Amino acid sequence: MPLKLLGLFLLCGAAAFAQKAEDKSGEYYFIEGERFFILGDYKKARHFFDQAAAENPHSGGIQYKLAETVWKEKNNAKEAIPNIEKAISLDKKNESYYQLAAQLYSASGDTGKAAETLEKLYKETRDKNHLFELAAYYIADKKTAQAIDAYDKAEETMGVNETSSLEKMRLYFANANPQKAIAEAEKLCREFPDNEEYFVITGKTLAYHNQAAKAAQLLENFAARTPLAGDVRLMLIGIYNQLGQSQKEETAVHALASDASISRAVKRRLLKSYADIYSKKGIAPPPFVVALCQKLLQQFPNDALIQQAAGDLQMLSSHSGEALNSYTDAIKRGVTTYDIWEKTLTLQLKMGLPDSALYYSEKAMELYPNMASLHFLTGQAQLMKKDPAAIRSFERALRLNPDEAYFSCLVNGRLGEAYQQANDFAKAEKSYEKTLNCSPAHYQAMSNYCLLLALRKSNLDKAAKWAAQCVKDNPKESSFLDTYSAVLFAQEKFEEARKQMEQAIRQDSASANYFERYGDILFKLNRVDEAVANWQKSKTLGNRSPDLEKKIIDRKLF
Repeated sequence: MPLKLLGLFLLCGAAAFAQKAEDKSGEYYFIEGERFFILGDYKKARHFFDQAAAENPHSGGIQYKLAETVWKEKNNAKEAIPNIEKAISLDKKNESYYQLAAQLYSASGDTGKAAETLEKLYKETRDKNHLFELAAYYIADKKTAQAIDAYDKAEETMGVNETSSLEKMRLYFANANPQKAIAEAEKLCREFPDNEEYFVITGKTLAYHNQAAKAAQLLENFAARTPLAGDVRLMLIGIYNQLGQSQKEETAVHALASDASISRAVKRRLLKSYADIYSKKGIAPPPFVVALCQKLLQQFPNDALIQQAAGDLQMLSSHSGEALNSYTDAIKRGVTTYDIWEKTLTLQLKMGLPDSALYYSEKAMELYPNMASLHFLTGQAQLMKKDPAAIRSFERALRLNPDEAYFSCLVNGRLGEAYQQANDFAKAEKSYEKTLNCSPAHYQAMSNYCLLLALRKSNLDKAAKWAAQCVKDNPKESSFLDTYSAVLFAQEKFEEARKQMEQAIRQDSASANYFERYGDILFKLNRVDEAVANWQKSKTLGNRSPDLEKKIIDRKLF
């Protein structure tokens, strides 16, 4: 027998290929069809397979090849189904025929027929390997009970196995039967007592379904037998946290962090999980988590992801300097997610470091040039430096994100400040108005707007009303007290202005400028010596205004 013909017999099944070797014409058509099929010319392949079928009408192998070719040629599974059905009718024991038939039924949208075909194949062959495929078709056809039955049969012949149990768990959960899902998970643990992954899955399942105490016992037993099981110990810490067993949690955290045999990846995940937990709660972490953070930074000083998580925890603990160092170190070591850039810039602005913020914003802009919030943060740094470029940054931020109302409120408030710095008072008023229209209680924008009105001596009654509201709702905010004092000063209500400014000065956040303005008020009240003393104090605190120096020398308000 020629080698080509032998290969075709092996491909299609010798029993299915009914043509006799000596019938050269049929053999020729089949070989030519196969050649064009391999070359991807399905139209010609189909022509020759049709000729071969005419010569051998009882060959299941030729019908099988026709089904394949029609599907490939027209990308239409339905047209190929008659050929594969004929192939099966000619040879009911050829597994390849059933499998192609199931694929064709499934591709044509008839998953029920696909499952029925594999049922017949299983009955013919009793081959357990087809049960998983059969179950998949049952699932696609939304026949959950039959799918579970198929997995059960596979388990009967193959024993407890991961595929059967995990798929049954998924099906039980999907059909609101968690107890049966848990039973499957526990079965895996009994059958494979050294498999850490199965214990982690089971622990998660129990904990999620209000059986955390049972999960803790299961995992404690495994950890006692297998102390190197980092994933189990990590999950156990989470369960202690869920149960509120803080002493056990703290002990387990200390033990895991101190264990050199536990991988860095597990320890990193532990720190990250605490960073996520307390970031979500918005509260400072407890001392043992702070200690964990310090220990891991000592163990892995060059791990960027540990530094990033440490930064989150340090920020929650109000250790802004440490957090900033952790974030910038993480960035230098390759962390480039937008989240870390945003946190870094926010901290730098909070700490009054506009030059550093502009340096990092330039780096971030290379990666995220169209991120609206990045332009907003850049604008704030420029605003702190009184750089007119802040206007462009804020306007760019608005263009990139015009639809989010809260964001627009924030940006317009800052844009008003930028216009005010540039003495473009008309545009400043419009920006403040936009902010207050969408957020009437935006006190910072309201206070800035009032200060602008006071400087321009415009709409002073409205300014006084708004400034008083800011102070009433935020009585300890020195900048609002300063603004209210400025408005009263513009109204020439100098005694009332004095009272507000004295309250501002008593706050911890009082600035050198406050003492200059306090001196201005005292001068208007004819308390010249006190006015000069406060101007001098303002100078001592760092105010280098030429106007201030002139006031001190001439003992006059200009």
